[in-house]
Parts: sequence; structure tokens; C-alpha cells
Amino acid sequence: MRRCIRTGLFAALFVAGLTTGSSAQPTIGIELSPVPLDFGMVELFTTGEEDLLVRNTGATPIEINYLWSGIGGMDPSAFSFVSMPTGQIGPGGSVSITIAFSPEEGRPYSATLTLYYWRYSNGTPMFQPPLNVPLQGQGGVAEKTPEEMMVDAIDFFDAEASEDGLIGASGGNGKGKGKSSDNSLKTVRNMLVTAEDLIVSGDYDAAIGQLTAILKHADGLPRPPDKVSGPAQVAFAEMLMDLIESLGG
Repeated sequence: MRRCIRTGLFAALFVAGLTTGSSAQPTIGIELSPVPLDFGMVELFTTGEEDLLVRNTGATPIEINYLWSGIGGMDPSAFSFVSMPTGQIGPGGSVSITIAFSPEEGRPYSATLTLYYWRYSNGTPMFQPPLNVPLQGQGGVAEKTPEEMMVDAIDFFDAEASEDGLIGASGGNGKGKGKSSDNSLKTVRNMLVTAEDLIVSGDYDAAIGQLTAILKHADGLPRPPDKVSGPAQVAFAEMLMDLIESLGG
């Protein structure tokens, strides 16, 4: 009876050691790098991947137990396994575990990767203290270059002009239809293309001047008269102001 109680106690302590995070104990014969696993800034609703190198520096083989290993902590759902090499890792050998980070909010993320593994001794697997690796990353929106912003502005102009979101001036009142209106839209588009060419060539000062001239004809003020108006006029003007600011204006 006493022997059964003692056996049960040893079993309980063994399981507790695996599940309560005994990684504070010194790790012998295994190296992980890099620690922490830092993903840096990853654009929202995209995925970044990083590799964790696991190296066996001991004298006997080791093997990772992926059934028990997992990701916990503050933001576990933002991180996931991509590749999980299986099989034994011999002395001096190494494998890479690929982890993915997929942010959906513009904020810092953190989690903890816990790896359970065993080391073989005379062919018998012996469980070792689990290994905890901090995971961290930042969700954000990548800043666009002036060239990319200029392309967006032209695409926006074309789309809105085709759907009457932007309407060319007619008779000097910034509103209208017909040939005069079409000519106004054509004039503004040509000015946009010229601004794009200046940005690509690196002449930012001239591009600022060109964009400022376009803005004056799309800002809703009476003088000079607007060449474009319509429901998308404000959004178009804001894009121009953002572009000018990105160029240092």
C-alpha cells in the first residue's frame, strides 16, 4: 500500500513539472536562437515568418514533442506553427521551427512558445524541463513611398472620374457636363502625370509646386475656380495634401 502511494506521488510530481513551466531550471545540452523571436513590424492582415533554431549541444539525441508544445501568453492566436521538423536531433545537429505572426490590430503583440522535448538515454526517452521562448511583434501599416502615393492618387482620380465622383468644371463654376467638363478633367489628369514624372525623377520641389497647383483647383475655394468637384472632391484634395506633406512640403 505504501509503495502504491509513493509511486502515485512521484507520478503526480512528474506531470506537475511538465505542466507548470519548470523552464526556470537551467537548460543543459540545448540552444535556442534567436531569443526572443522578434517579428518586427508586420503589416495588418498579412503574415510574417521567423525561424527558431534548435541546436542539440548535448551528447545524446533529443526529440521535440509537438503534441504537447504550443503557444500561450497574451496573444496566442496571432502566432502559429508553420513548420515543425520531426524526428530525432543528433548530437551537434539542429533544426529550424518556423513560426508565423499575423496581426489584425495596430499594436504590440506578445506570446510564449513552449517546447516540450525529451532526451534519449540508452535509447530510452527521458522528459526534460520545457523551454519557453518569448514571441513578439508589432502590427502596423507600412508607410507608402511618394511614388506609391502618386500612383494611388491617379488611380483614385481615374476611378472617381469614370463614376462621376469627380466632375470637371464647366462655365467656371466647378460643376458641369459635356466637352468643357471633360477638358477640365483631362487637364487635371495631365497635371497629375507631370507630378508623377517629377517625383520619379527625384525633383520633389517641382513636384510640390505641381501638386499645389492641382490642389488650388480642387480645394473648394472660389479663387482660383475649381477644375474638379463632386462627391469625391474632398477625398481627392486630402490625397494631394498627404502627397505634398510626404515630399516635404
